[in-house]
Amino acid sequence: MSVKPPAKVDATGELIEFVYDGQPYAVPPASAWDLEALDAFEDNKVSTCVRLILGEAQWKTFRAKRRTVGDLNGIFEEINTRIASGN
Repeated sequence: MSVKPPAKVDATGELIEFVYDGQPYAVPPASAWDLEALDAFEDNKVSTCVRLILGEAQWKTFRAKRRTVGDLNGIFEEINTRIASGN
């Protein structure tokens, strides 16, 4: 997996792929996020923000296991790390 600068990922609109807790996920670059996700983030509604970024199918995958606040924070941090690194 090659690391691309965040600006390049945003410009191409490529999905950002990562694995969290053994499950693969793919999210759009931050520039493609629905404004509702930004609103949720600004309102400190992390669960809603992550659900909107992942989409319903991937949210169901994430929630298929019993999850904790630590898990929610973990996947959110992973998304942010991948967005920041462009990969």
